[in-house]
Amino acid sequence: MSSTRDNHYVPCLYLKHFASESGHLHRYRILVSKPTIREWKRVHVSGVGYHSHLYTRTLAHGDSDEIEKWLNQDFEEPAKRSICNAVNDERLEKEDYRLLVRFLAAQIVRTPAFLIENLPRWREQMKTQLEESSKNLRKELERAHATGQPIRKEPAVSNSEYFPLRVTSELSQDGKSGMIKTETVVGRGTWIFSMRHLLTSTLNRLSDHRWTILSAEDDLPWFTTDDPVVRLNFRSPSDYDFKGGWGVPKTNISCPLVRSICSLHR
Repeated sequence: MSSTRDNHYVPCLYLKHFASESGHLHRYRILVSKPTIREWKRVHVSGVGYHSHLYTRTLAHGDSDEIEKWLNQDFEEPAKRSICNAVNDERLEKEDYRLLVRFLAAQIVRTPAFLIENLPRWREQMKTQLEESSKNLRKELERAHATGQPIRKEPAVSNSEYFPLRVTSELSQDGKSGMIKTETVVGRGTWIFSMRHLLTSTLNRLSDHRWTILSAEDDLPWFTTDDPVVRLNFRSPSDYDFKGGWGVPKTNISCPLVRSICSLHR
């Protein structure tokens, strides 16, 4: 069975609420190759907000699109009816809010913008973690050598199979010593691991918050982007940023749901 090639980091079921009846919307291009090219281009929702094989994982048995399917089955499709109810001003039940918040959480972590924003932090964290792991392993080896007891096996970390890590060992020629080598690459694999971790281990933090649907007066037209969820850390009119996290005090999280503004706010 062939894998999904075009991975939409902004789902079509979301974009259709910003599109015409034919499924088209106007995309604004912030970078064009020459002045004669129009900044606005009419495109179908299926032709925007995607990259080829963005979530594809290369495994021993071949390419896997499990992440794309997981996002679709666990976050997109379950929220489809709830999004329609929200934009059509229909009654929302508690379950609708839960599904909307899950959809919003997935939309935060699945965009290339999230990857770019977090790469520097992941690189710094990885250095520290590898150094700490090396120190702990050395202590365990010394303890095992001194006591004659085997190294204690730690339980596997949740979603560890998605973490891009390779550990190899090499004995010296006399067999009396050896070297353990740990290698990792901070990049797309780290992003996929983070995505799995955040959407399985910390997602419930968002469900504990109070969420509200807001409609703009006089049907004020709204727009969306390729990174539609806004995470505003607002401390004062002169002290704010857009790097808010889940469960962080004074963070306002919002996402437009339709051309006439309709947002979720914490």
